[in-house]
Amino acid sequence: MRPLHLAAAPSTGPPAAARLERREIVVSGLVQGVGFRPFVCRLAASLDLAGFVGNCASGARIEIEGPPERLSAFSQCLHDAAPPRAKIAAIAEHALHATGARGFAVQTHPEIGGALAAVAPDVRMCGACQAEIDDPANRRYRHAFASCTDCGPRYTVALAAPYERVHTTMAGFVLCPQCACEYQDASSRRARAETIACPFCGPRLEVSIEAAVAALDRGALVVIKGLGGFHLACDATDEAAVARLRTFKQRRDKPLAVMVRDLAGARELCELDAAEQDLLTSPEGPIVLARRRPGAGLAEGVAPGLGRVGILLATSPLHYLLLTGAQRPLVMTSANLSEEPTAWREATAARLARGAAVFVTHDRPIAARADDSVAMVALGRPLVLRRSRGYVPSPLGLARPVARPVLGLGGHQKNTVCLVAGDQAYLSAHVGDLGAPGAERELAHAIAQVIKMAGVEPEAVAHDLHPGYLSSEVASGLGLTTIAIQHHQAHLYSCLAEHGFSGPVVGIVADGNGLGEDGGLWGGEVLVADGERVHRAGHLVPVAQPGGEAAVRFPRRMAVSYLSSLGALAALECSPLAELEWAGEIAGVVSLLHAGLAPTTTSLGRLFDAVGALVAGRGATSYEAQAAIELEALAEAANAPALACPWRDQSGAIIVDTVALFGAVVEALIDGRPGPEVAAGFHAGLAAGLGDAAAEVARRFAIGTVALSGGCFQNRLLLEALSRRLVEHHGLVVLAPRRVPPNDGGLSLGQAILGAARIEREER
Repeated sequence: MRPLHLAAAPSTGPPAAARLERREIVVSGLVQGVGFRPFVCRLAASLDLAGFVGNCASGARIEIEGPPERLSAFSQCLHDAAPPRAKIAAIAEHALHATGARGFAVQTHPEIGGALAAVAPDVRMCGACQAEIDDPANRRYRHAFASCTDCGPRYTVALAAPYERVHTTMAGFVLCPQCACEYQDASSRRARAETIACPFCGPRLEVSIEAAVAALDRGALVVIKGLGGFHLACDATDEAAVARLRTFKQRRDKPLAVMVRDLAGARELCELDAAEQDLLTSPEGPIVLARRRPGAGLAEGVAPGLGRVGILLATSPLHYLLLTGAQRPLVMTSANLSEEPTAWREATAARLARGAAVFVTHDRPIAARADDSVAMVALGRPLVLRRSRGYVPSPLGLARPVARPVLGLGGHQKNTVCLVAGDQAYLSAHVGDLGAPGAERELAHAIAQVIKMAGVEPEAVAHDLHPGYLSSEVASGLGLTTIAIQHHQAHLYSCLAEHGFSGPVVGIVADGNGLGEDGGLWGGEVLVADGERVHRAGHLVPVAQPGGEAAVRFPRRMAVSYLSSLGALAALECSPLAELEWAGEIAGVVSLLHAGLAPTTTSLGRLFDAVGALVAGRGATSYEAQAAIELEALAEAANAPALACPWRDQSGAIIVDTVALFGAVVEALIDGRPGPEVAAGFHAGLAAGLGDAAAEVARRFAIGTVALSGGCFQNRLLLEALSRRLVEHHGLVVLAPRRVPPNDGGLSLGQAILGAARIEREER
């Protein structure tokens, strides 16, 4: 706890009535579940002030009474010495009549009311709780549910606001006398900690830690009930165990996250810089994508063919105890099959548990789903790739309030939903792929949650322009005004909303695909935006996408399409391209091109697929963007000069000639250059070409800022190289995603922002 550094004023009895003032102070922001009320009690006692504090709809409400000079000191300390996890948005004060009251107390509110966003996100286990769990003399020794005002579940146990124990899934656990004393003692680390518990009065495991560790030791799979959902775990050093997990999950190649006991364990597996260590040990505790240390002992099957691995520290005492017993890193992945939503309800998890040796569950219900968040360090700072546990339900502040509350329903993959209201954006936890079984129920849950977060009902709903998405279908059934938002415009405005920037701006939006305003498949766009007006100023060269969506699963189809655009299909007969196992399929793909079964696309994601098929040999994929991810892994292992990627003016539009860039890749391979060098040259050339094209658009429109968004900017090499090009060569300001995912996880924010702006324009 942060020290107050105040000397308590000596009490000489009640001050004279003429010297007393009483004030109502309403503190808005994140002040519930962070130890704020005990802090206020300690502060009031140190200044010998009377009154009370309680949670309210917007945060916390205080009535405070005493001499004016002490009240002023109290108000100042609310700003200067609040608990570390508190985020004060505003403090409003109003004069009241003094009552001559004595003492200071905490008020509780059994009635439901207020926004769930006032509740803190879940917080990774703190050092003090860890020390207690490790101490045989402590009554919480090896207690799997230890928590305090500095750590533990918050959002995932909150049933309603305000944040009181009676409104959480801890309500059924009656405090023992010792816990009750800690709960009432303002000087305790557990004062008003609504998840307070001990082995005598808290939740209980239905299977022992020892039984779970024994199963892990023999290479078996274990299902674990975490904070916001269930995990599937196995020994991350055991190749056979990892293979069994992949078979059970039906997840052939997609990387698996690895959990370690502490930072020392993470350093043994990964090469971590200071920013990555800070992110890994942060209270949010996301999965961090970090470079794998050679010879670290992880099974190759954890992240096959990749130089980076997703790593996270123990998020709860339960995980910590499992890792302490296992004495090795554990694969800790979502308990689901293939791309289904993560299981967080007992019935769903029980079905999955049939494939595991041990099902580690307990009797504390989960109130809301929250997958593990995922992040990486790029441009020297954190970039959130999946925003969930540790970040939700905290809202994002908007630079300009919206006139009407609008709901955004996101895209088809990496779905989230977002409700913008007033000057806040309430972004849901990760929902996932809406094409998976059970997705509609999870989407409905997410919609209900963001409405509870905001405490207001939406008046309109924004959705993707694509009519076939489940989110678009759901939007039409909500009985609200619907607003269709073009996919890449939503990406751009997600980034702009995060930075509080309204334009004018040039946007580079690059991803797999999205329905364009012309009915085509877009995915490599240069946009110009000002206010809510958007203009398409440029794009990548359109190329055929043989078989439509089938080309996403088979990148070799895009390679053939690009070779066809070059007039270089014969190159597949040249070494080393002739050695590709799929080179003989060229005739079938060409027939698709000739039959007109190949819509054109400007997608940068499809270009990555084509190059990944040639350079990384990834002709078919088993997970999204696999060819691009493996291509980036190759490029990280080398340095090479940029391959040529020119741009041209075509009827006033700037066209980035990625077909020429692909041709340079082919020439480099035929010349015998190593794959890593070709991959590095491709990334450098793409960054230069995109940067120069965007700079030309900026020059034409006299704009000095460029915003980057879209799933392709999960690629660290591209994001950093393009940012450097724009800044160092062209003197432009770059806005890059940080707190909101650049992928489709950020779409709902952009949809809601643009939808609200268009409603406001129509009402003027």
